[in-house]
Amino acid sequence: MEEFQSITRFDIESKLTNKMLSVPRIISSAMLAGVMIFLLVIIYLNSSRLDENIVLPEFSQTAALIYVLIFAALSVYTAFLYVPKFYLNPRYLKDRLAKGLKDKQGNPITDPIEKLLNIDLTFMIIRLAMLESIALFAMVILFLSVSEGRLDSEPSLWLLVIHFAIQAVFTLNNYLPKGRYIDRIETQILAPLREI
Repeated sequence: MEEFQSITRFDIESKLTNKMLSVPRIISSAMLAGVMIFLLVIIYLNSSRLDENIVLPEFSQTAALIYVLIFAALSVYTAFLYVPKFYLNPRYLKDRLAKGLKDKQGNPITDPIEKLLNIDLTFMIIRLAMLESIALFAMVILFLSVSEGRLDSEPSLWLLVIHFAIQAVFTLNNYLPKGRYIDRIETQILAPLREI
């Protein structure tokens, strides 16, 4: 992995143009927007409900789904923490780079910095998809709660929005600022490659 030994922070910074950042920014923003729109629909439906005297059934779909969400959230958040250890393992990175990476047109990527950016983009999509899955699941439960009329009688269900907040804070903090991209590529991808 000699091609990565001489890469400096300045090299990454000069190669990482706003055009190159547009794809990851669009992807991460779209993942946030989808959940946010779902949440806005839920808020609208909850505020526009006409029948305030809904008789709640004894068995609630939401109650059962909350247990599933707890298990899913624990599983996904644990995987979210451990995926970097596997995905950014120096041996895995070396194998992936040895097989070759391809650009959008299917041509081999030869520039070492573009290879690093490609690895980071794939890694970003995996991690953000994990966060989005739990946030969307929580929104589905909220949607069902609005349908059953439970949000007025059980306002604690609004705590499910925390999963969207986790997704939003992580995305805004890690995937929109250019400096975070450079830091992540330098410390999480490039540093392990230099150890090989």
